[in-house]
Amino acid sequence: MDRQDRQRRNLTFVILAFLLLTPLALEAQGAPGQFRLLILPFRVQDVSRRDVPKFHGELRRLLEESGRYEVITRDEIKESKRALGLNVRKPVPDSLIVPLAKDLGARVILKGSLRTTQEGTIRANATMMEVHSGAEKDIGSTEISVGTDITVLASALADRIFKRADIDKYMTFGKDYMRSHIFDRAIENFERVIAYDSTATEAYYYIGNAYLQMQDTTNAVSYYEKTVQIDPGYKAAIEHLANIALKKAEYDRAIELYKQLVETEPDNWNHYLYL
Repeated sequence: MDRQDRQRRNLTFVILAFLLLTPLALEAQGAPGQFRLLILPFRVQDVSRRDVPKFHGELRRLLEESGRYEVITRDEIKESKRALGLNVRKPVPDSLIVPLAKDLGARVILKGSLRTTQEGTIRANATMMEVHSGAEKDIGSTEISVGTDITVLASALADRIFKRADIDKYMTFGKDYMRSHIFDRAIENFERVIAYDSTATEAYYYIGNAYLQMQDTTNAVSYYEKTVQIDPGYKAAIEHLANIALKKAEYDRAIELYKQLVETEPDNWNHYLYL
């Protein structure tokens, strides 16, 4: 073996070791390190003026003390608003939220609403937006009866935010393991997502993919079917089910599934090839 061959072999070993060990190392560390979080004042409707700052203050405290986020301070926000020529006393216009977040070095923006409902409850809704991609993730809503301490509502919403963060963490670990072909560990992490959210279609779908890679078509079909039960329009899962049925010579089932794909994507001529 000449020198170049040895170098290529060593480089291959290094790359393989990196792909295999990186997800293991990340999972051992737990959640990713702190990242900067910009909390925007929630839009308020028919809520006591005394309760609003109390709610915001408690939510901010809980997120800061969790150790998951570096919450951007009010003074930092004021300084950035001045630098951008904004009135520090007025809400940030929607078109300038992302520039403000980037100026502050924020990775994620938390925004939401706080309102009193006709049913006699105070409801908080929230979403988190990734600054660079613009992708928004729904945190959901939580509510309390009017008259209940507003900090209870802030605590319940913080719990939902932490749950969303854990789901994202385990999805990331699972996908990393998939890329490294460590399918059993990938399945473990996707199952953790499902433990948090039994309707997480993406987690069911990826478990199906993992089993398919492991040549376990029985479990793959089971998880693809669970995916479609939750989301009947999940095309990738339907396509996998159709292909598996075709390979198993279950032609009636395959035709039924390919017809579903034709209905959802009538312009995709690939689906017609199997009919």
